[in-house]
Amino acid sequence: MPAGHDGRDGLDPLMAVLTGEPLPDEARADGAFLAEYRAAEADVTLLREQLGRIGAALAEPPPGEPAPAPAPRKTRPTSRRSPAGPARLRRRPGARALSLGVLVTAVAAGGVVGIGWLTAHPPGDASGGSSKADVASGSARPDAARYLACARLVVEGTVTAVRPGPRAGQERVTLRVTRAYKPGTVPADVTFTWEEYLDPRPGKGQHALVGIPRNADVPDTWVVDPQELAQERDRLDRALSGATAATCE
Repeated sequence: MPAGHDGRDGLDPLMAVLTGEPLPDEARADGAFLAEYRAAEADVTLLREQLGRIGAALAEPPPGEPAPAPAPRKTRPTSRRSPAGPARLRRRPGARALSLGVLVTAVAAGGVVGIGWLTAHPPGDASGGSSKADVASGSARPDAARYLACARLVVEGTVTAVRPGPRAGQERVTLRVTRAYKPGTVPADVTFTWEEYLDPRPGKGQHALVGIPRNADVPDTWVVDPQELAQERDRLDRALSGATAATCE
C-alpha cells in the first residue's frame, strides 16, 4: 500500500485511515484513491495485530524469573473452521508493504485506538483476554468501550445471503440481525461488503459478530467461532455501560 500517494486535495490515504476523518466526495469518486484507502485499512489492522504480539513478547519475564502459569486454554470447536483454518487476517494480494516504522510512529503520535480492536485482541491472548478480576467485578476494558465509540455498526446475527461483490475478492453479505450493540436500533437485515483479508469466508447460515468502523464500509471485526463469539459478546455487554462516556480519539 503506497503511503505517499496523495488523493484529492492532497489527502493521503494512510492519514485518512489513521485520523478517521470523513472522506470528501472528491476522494470517494477517485477509484485509485479508494483502493489505496482500503489497502491502508487492512495494513493498519495487521499492524495492530503484530504490535499486540510484540507487546506480549515484551511482557515476558526476564531470564531467570519463573513465568506465570498460563491460563488453561479451551480447545476451539471445529465447526467454525474453514479449510483455511481459524479466523485470521490476510494481506490482500498485490498490496504493497507499508513501512512499519512510519506506521508505528503515526500510531504513537496519533493515538489510534479502536481500529480492529476485537480482531487484534483474540480471546485468551495476553493483550485481549479478560482477567478473572475483570470478570468478577463486571468491569470492561477501556479499549472495548472505545471500540464501540469509534464503530459505526456492531451487530450479531445470521448470514442469510452471500452474493458477489463489486470487485474481485469481495462479497456482499446480508445478515439477519439478532442483537444490535451499536446503534441500539438497526434494520432487521443489514448488508455489508466482506473482503478476502477476513477469515473464514462467509456462508449462508453462519452466526457472526460484525463490527464496522466509522466512515468505513468494510468490517474490521468478523467473528464466527461460537466460543470466541460468546467471549466477545461478554466483553461488549460489559463495555456498553461505559460506551456513552468513551470518546473516539
